[in-house]
Amino acid sequence: MVMMGRILVGFLLLTGLWSCGEEFEPASLLTNTRILAVVADPPEVGLGESVSLRAYTYVPPDLTIVSEKWSFCPIHLSSYSNPAFSCFSDLPECNPELEANEDGVVVANPLTLALACFEALGAEGLEPGTEPGDPKTEEEEEEEKPETIEVLFRYQIEDSSGFTRDAVMRVEQHFEPEITNPNGNPVIMDVRVDGTSVSEGDVLELLAEKETVAIEVDLDEESRDFYVTASGEEYKEDFDLSWFSTAGRFDEDKAVGVEATVTFRAAPLELDDTEALIWVVARDGQGGQTIFGPITIPLAPAAE
Repeated sequence: MVMMGRILVGFLLLTGLWSCGEEFEPASLLTNTRILAVVADPPEVGLGESVSLRAYTYVPPDLTIVSEKWSFCPIHLSSYSNPAFSCFSDLPECNPELEANEDGVVVANPLTLALACFEALGAEGLEPGTEPGDPKTEEEEEEEKPETIEVLFRYQIEDSSGFTRDAVMRVEQHFEPEITNPNGNPVIMDVRVDGTSVSEGDVLELLAEKETVAIEVDLDEESRDFYVTASGEEYKEDFDLSWFSTAGRFDEDKAVGVEATVTFRAAPLELDDTEALIWVVARDGQGGQTIFGPITIPLAPAAE
């Protein structure tokens, strides 16, 4: 009983200290280098198809990107319960670096990259999932042949302060040239601020401190694809929406659905918060994602 009382007192003291301290910054507030999205087009590929990948990042205005790196892994040891990137082999052919074009886009053929890895493994006397001297019969190989494999593309970034970020994009590789019910990326149809449609790059009207605007997002219902679970059940995917800004706050920075409205409030602001850059990212939970932004809202912080 005495011990429980001490725990209760400690808990009350802790929560009291928390309530007296500063509020925690929400994940939607961009204060350092971030990877907002990695978009694969298409998010799953058929036999012989290539995929285009592009990373969307935010870097604070006083910093620059000093290093960017893309790499590929055909067989990974990571999982949804252990998402940390872990490629099955350290051979350069099995974890190759990829070059982005002048637009920052990487175009890669997963099957070609995977075959180069398997050829290198063969030269070393190894095969994926086997040990040297452990061959399999043709019947065993045919029984174990999967319809798809999930390959990984990894994006790494470092800014001029030495701060690093890392993101992994999972792409489904099919072994048939045509995919039944292929998954696509969500499609954002319209974004409105206080009822007026806006476009990426738009600079909106000045917002004084503590003023608000409503931001609405409409996605294309037709871009909601069907997917089949491991138990064979078919479902229609939902869209998860996330908002990001460089200043101010959202009343809710996450939503689910094809339509969503959030309120952006120009508060709390620092004296140097003269604008807010705003993005919205939509994800379908099956590897598909898309991003809209930024739009810029000029801000007028109140004088102290």
